[in-house]
Amino acid sequence: MIDFLIAITREAGERVLYESRRIKGKKEGGGNWITGADLASEKYLTDTIHQAYNMHRILSDPGYEVLSEETHNVLKNPEKEPHLWVIDPLDGTTNFTFKLPLIAISVAYIENSLTQCGSVYDPFRRELFWAQRNKGAFLNGNRIRVRRAKNFSGSLVNIGCPYKHEDFIKTYPLGEVLHAQGARVVNLGTAALELSYVACGRLSLYFEAGLKPWDVAAGKLIVEEAGGYVESLSGNSNFLSFENVIASNRSLINKVKKTFRPLESKFR
Repeated sequence: MIDFLIAITREAGERVLYESRRIKGKKEGGGNWITGADLASEKYLTDTIHQAYNMHRILSDPGYEVLSEETHNVLKNPEKEPHLWVIDPLDGTTNFTFKLPLIAISVAYIENSLTQCGSVYDPFRRELFWAQRNKGAFLNGNRIRVRRAKNFSGSLVNIGCPYKHEDFIKTYPLGEVLHAQGARVVNLGTAALELSYVACGRLSLYFEAGLKPWDVAAGKLIVEEAGGYVESLSGNSNFLSFENVIASNRSLINKVKKTFRPLESKFR
């Protein structure tokens, strides 16, 4: 399955490069658009998954369902699905629309609520991040690990920029807290890549509120298989209903929880 997952993630990314940036719709929140490339990538991924896993299955067996950013309302209870693909056909649509070369395609396979494998592909840099449960995390075939830093001095952290203002005002206070501790703060505009960059040590930490399952599904496993942790300040352990995400090594996550405690009540 991992070879199939890697292949379709890479192919979807290559297709995106040649698809339209024309805006086809708008979702809730400022600048939250749908482009022709989002829809074309989603169609390719969902059609390919269904053809590979559902066309020849025995009718008594449970099918393979797909939870995707652009058609997520079709699937009402994804956490109850025994076989679930979670895809973000184009993470970083705002970047893509403005021709900023920071985008990713994210695909994960979940079996009985446990993510088995996931991949994130950056078509501009031809960088493929992937992980398989209990088998490690990789970037273009090379093993990757999270940074082992124990403080934020001289580190690079990513504080996301949510679409909704109520999520924005929850997210950005942490940037001020970490900047005061010596961190440089950036926002790359694509959760899948930001998680992958934590996994390979480019970022020391990533935090954002207002994320969705397709933002996190593959990246969470990649970070964990690289020796890191992905958690929610709300205390929720099921990433399919995460409302915020913090990703780093254990030392830095604990440090954030301690220094950010006066603001943590906003997430509960």
